[in-house]
Amino acid sequence: MRNIWSTKTIRETESAAVAEAPTDALMKQAAAGVAEACAKILENSPALAIESSSPDLPARVHAVALVGGGDNGGDALYAAAMLATEGYRTRAVIASEHPHARALATATEVGVDIVSICNSNALIQSMNAVKYVDGAQVWLDGLLGTGTSGKIREPLRSTIAALEKQRLQDEKVRVVTIDVHSGAADDSGEISGPALGGNIVVTMGAVKPSLVFPPARYLHDSVRLVDLGLQLTGNPAARTLTVADFARSYHLPDTGDHKYTRGVVQLVTGSERYPGAAVLSTLAASYTGVGMIRFDSTPTPTQLVLTRCPSVVTGTGKAQTIVVGSGMDPDIYDTRTRVEAAFKAARTGRIPLVIDAGALPIVSDDIRRHGRYSHPVVLTPHAGEAATLVTALTGQQTTREEVLARPLHYATLLSVETGAITVLKGHATIITAPNTIPFVQGEAPAWTATAGTGDVLAGIIGARLAQTRAYEERKLPIDPYPEVVAGAVWLHGTAAWAATGEPLRFPDSALQPQQLSGIGRPISALGIAQALPNVIGHALSACYRPAIPHSWDVRSGRTIGKAEEYDA
Repeated sequence: MRNIWSTKTIRETESAAVAEAPTDALMKQAAAGVAEACAKILENSPALAIESSSPDLPARVHAVALVGGGDNGGDALYAAAMLATEGYRTRAVIASEHPHARALATATEVGVDIVSICNSNALIQSMNAVKYVDGAQVWLDGLLGTGTSGKIREPLRSTIAALEKQRLQDEKVRVVTIDVHSGAADDSGEISGPALGGNIVVTMGAVKPSLVFPPARYLHDSVRLVDLGLQLTGNPAARTLTVADFARSYHLPDTGDHKYTRGVVQLVTGSERYPGAAVLSTLAASYTGVGMIRFDSTPTPTQLVLTRCPSVVTGTGKAQTIVVGSGMDPDIYDTRTRVEAAFKAARTGRIPLVIDAGALPIVSDDIRRHGRYSHPVVLTPHAGEAATLVTALTGQQTTREEVLARPLHYATLLSVETGAITVLKGHATIITAPNTIPFVQGEAPAWTATAGTGDVLAGIIGARLAQTRAYEERKLPIDPYPEVVAGAVWLHGTAAWAATGEPLRFPDSALQPQQLSGIGRPISALGIAQALPNVIGHALSACYRPAIPHSWDVRSGRTIGKAEEYDA
């Protein structure tokens, strides 16, 4: 599990480390990481002409450091100096009246082209910033850092906006962001004004929340950490699971298990209008390894499900989790009746309930009648569904765009209002629960945005909760439900990668997302479901070597011989 610490905690710990270290030692260490990332991009760069092609334009350079007045500006200047000593033509564009003095002196001494663009006129400063970065292959973004708070003032606000516009127009330029994106340093991931995107973020000491929470997360492709040896303590701001966490929480079956001890999930999914959702949720639950599936729906989806998965038992009965809503229309009377029956069964039996799609609009009425959920409930909305549910629960009109701009805020709000675990789906999915540190999982490729993938996720979550509940009933150790749900989201995203045909490398999701070796290929929701067994098998194989020999204890019904776990 990777902990994501608050900016405040990181800054306080970093300040203590800086005070104990030699002058600028940690800053130079950070700058070396930035310079290394830039040099990797520039290593095959062509030679540049000494003079500009026009007397009105500055000479071309390999890299431009965008320098603000804080420590990020110092990092940028030291990194520019390091690149200059490696033979790259480098420029420092100073956008502050108070740049880091020692770093500036070092950059000047080794021949970095120093240019100040400070001007009280926002338009002139912005135009100069664009002029001096023109033609450079790499920008080092050191304008603003984690010390930024509140609205960015002019002229820097306009300068960042102009640079971002130029970046989007120039397909060849690569931006190496220092620590956090200028204009997007808020721990919530929210972006309140112009922000400068980038390709690689080189972050210092620890990964900042703005680098993992959307929408700021979407400003970069990957993150590299410069380890400064910080010893961070206290509660983290967020967590993200890796393959080792999933493998540890997935209970391997043994000779003492049977279908009831491996988890029974009841699916109330699909309808005459959307029968395919029933098939997808059922296959997902089956391929996740659940022991038994009960299925309750209308005739057409029931017939399709039995054709694809003949082991399914139709009707209701004892189950350890209920999934309801996938492929259902809440405006149809029969649908509402089946949804409310599922709600009642879960509430009466106090068993986990996964509420998806067509069942979500009924949540607000259920809360008004019975109060906040006190038994385990998981809500799985996308941004539009979340906006509708927030509006119904709070009476405050909320739009899809507002949820996309503040996903952590609204996911947390839904959990507070309902008492449920909220899975706010997106390219990076946020998992919140009352009085619980949020999880964020960003494994899924952009190819995942296709019809039916939410039905697959609902089936996976239902299966994982049923498996967990089965072990809980046998008094065996389990992970907290929010962590199990986050693991299900990890599994869904990783299966989507497997469906693209890409090799499974199981990267550290907090730092280095999966990257396509090529363009990739389209995938389907069915492809994600079908990839689940192989992903689970590879994940378990990557993290465990079973102890040998195994023997079986007749009294406990459990295998003797502990698995040997190692870091993947």
